[in-house]
Amino acid sequence: MSDVLGPDEERFRALADSAPVLIWMSETAGRGLYFNRAWLDFTGRPLEREVGEGWLEILHPDDKGQLDAAFEAFQARRPFQIQFRLRRKDGVWRWMLNTGKPRFTPEGVFAGYTGSCVDITERFEAEEEARRQLRLMRTITDNAAEALFLMDAQRRISFVNPAAERMFGWPAEELAGKDLHDALHYKYPDGRPFPIEECPLNGILSTRSTLREHEDVFFRRDGSRVDVLCSVAPILSGDGVDGAVLVVHDITEQKRVEAGILQANQELVAALNEREVLLKEVHHRVKNNLQVVVSLLRLQASRLRDETGVDALRESLNRVSAMSTIHELLYRSTTLADIDFAEVLRTLTANLHDAYGLSEDRVVSVVEAAEPVPVSMDAAVPLALIANELISNAFKHAFPGGATGEVRVGLARQGDTAVLRVADTGPGFTPPPRRSSLGIMLVDRLVRQISGRLDLEPPPGTRYRLTFSLE
Repeated sequence: MSDVLGPDEERFRALADSAPVLIWMSETAGRGLYFNRAWLDFTGRPLEREVGEGWLEILHPDDKGQLDAAFEAFQARRPFQIQFRLRRKDGVWRWMLNTGKPRFTPEGVFAGYTGSCVDITERFEAEEEARRQLRLMRTITDNAAEALFLMDAQRRISFVNPAAERMFGWPAEELAGKDLHDALHYKYPDGRPFPIEECPLNGILSTRSTLREHEDVFFRRDGSRVDVLCSVAPILSGDGVDGAVLVVHDITEQKRVEAGILQANQELVAALNEREVLLKEVHHRVKNNLQVVVSLLRLQASRLRDETGVDALRESLNRVSAMSTIHELLYRSTTLADIDFAEVLRTLTANLHDAYGLSEDRVVSVVEAAEPVPVSMDAAVPLALIANELISNAFKHAFPGGATGEVRVGLARQGDTAVLRVADTGPGFTPPPRRSSLGIMLVDRLVRQISGRLDLEPPPGTRYRLTFSLE
């Protein structure tokens, strides 16, 4: 707009009315004198309502303070630029950039102001959103627990957050412009110099790749070490790299705790090894002592002439031998928590077959146990004694008078339970009254002890089925 309006007002108005921006003109007192067609179309109001101070009706109430700067410029006769909101004819408030310039006559007399309003709503909202995002990012970085660094393509630090200042003891203003490697990563944990060529963080700038969760050691301003877990990502710009973002998590305490746990685990393993050796020695000695008892019983049985007494001693010998088998297998086992009862049955059946002097040509013994069945140490001894009684009865009573046949022992796992079967191909027999047989009384008590269930199944032969829990 020229400093002088010129003599042809109609020509000026025609030119102003054809302009795409809102144009206004004031008189010397500052009141509205003229508003162009674009202004009137924007407000939807006639010129008569805009002139004077009428246009203030469409100014946002919160923005009236912006006019103070315009008034000061008006008094000093200098240009001004302010922002405010005007109400469009549809009731929507739009941000305007209002620019005003003083107008003079050819004689240099002040004639008022001429100005224009440009709709900057989209730009203003974009700038406001950018400011909001900046505030949000500042809040995040200021409150983050991890140290955050921005560095340029020459590794110079351009930003650090408060957590980084606390973690490494450097004020942000002193770190700014420093080479990150030279400031924090300049030596190995053992004190040797750390050449930049060997630094994995430096490779990010040349390879344009991202390094995630990399364990390393940084150093504070006072030279003390900090164990860190860091991630680095390049800031890409077209085909180039403008810099990188480094996120650092202090894992010094975690490393200390891990070292303590490792030491405690090593001490625990050593203690468990000592305990295992001790328990194995206990089982070995118990087995040896039981073997002494077995030998004494055999010696005593060899000196008896009463067949009933010999049978009683043999049964006691078999029971002690069954317990000795458990301790022998525990001594040889790699774990003391449980024992494979299938192996117990194989050993126990073979021992009883030999103890009764039975040949394979006359009585065949078969153990069917396709997979290991681990049982606890608490259950192993009573189960072995139950199996001993059932298998002994089969060998002793199933084949009278030199008859031939087969004794079959089976063990199978069924979910959380196991089933032990002892069957023979003999003629079968009717169990004696419980109170008249020590073996039957012993089996009953032991079955109750392990919370199991013992069933005598119907012929052919004698068939026992024991169900017990593995938990």
